[in-house]
Amino acid sequence: PSSSSSSSSSSSYSPSPSPEARPSSSPLLPPERLAANVRTYNALIYACVNGGNVKKGVELLAQMQRKKLQPDVVTYTSLMKGSPDAGKFYEMMTRTNIKPSAHTLATVISQETRSGRPENWKESLRILTGAMGRHGDAVMNRYVVNSMLKSLVQAGEHKKALELFQQTPRKELDLGSYALAMQAAALSRRHHDVLVLYDEAGRR
Repeated sequence: PSSSSSSSSSSSYSPSPSPEARPSSSPLLPPERLAANVRTYNALIYACVNGGNVKKGVELLAQMQRKKLQPDVVTYTSLMKGSPDAGKFYEMMTRTNIKPSAHTLATVISQETRSGRPENWKESLRILTGAMGRHGDAVMNRYVVNSMLKSLVQAGEHKKALELFQQTPRKELDLGSYALAMQAAALSRRHHDVLVLYDEAGRR
C-alpha cells in the first residue's frame, strides 16, 4: 500500500471527544434552581447524613425553616440516623406535633443504644412509652421491640427486657425477639424461662 493512502486515512481520522469533553444532555441544576420543597430538602439531608456530614444536614434543616418549609417525619428520621444525640431530634419533632413512624422509633432507640451512654436505655424507654401513650400500637412493630430489647439487654436491665417481651403482643415478635429474651433470661439465671422461650420460639 502507498504512503499517500496511509496519510489520507490518517488525515481523515478525527478522534471522538472524551466523555468529559462532551456536552451533557442533562446537566445538574445549580442549587438555586432546585425546587425549594420538603422532598428536595429531605433528599439533600439524607445524602449528607449518609455521607457522614450531620452538621450540613442540620444546616439544611435550619435553611428549610427559614424558607417557611415544615420539616416532616422523614426529615427528622434522616437526621436521627447519623446522630449520637438522636433523642434531641426526636424531641424537636414531637414539639411540632409530628407523629413518629415505627421506623422513627426504631431509629432513635438504636442510635441511643449505639451512643454507648449507660443510662440511655431510660431515655429510649421514655420515648417508647410516650409514643405508645399518644399513638398506641400504630407506632409499634418488631423492629421497635427488638431495638428496645437490645438496649435493655446491653444495659443489664434483664428484668425490664423480659417484662417488655411479655407485654408485647406475640404478632409483634419474631425470632430475634425470642433470642434477646432468652439472652436476658439466661443472664438473670432464669434457666427454666430460657427453655420455655426456646420451646415457644420453635413452634412459631
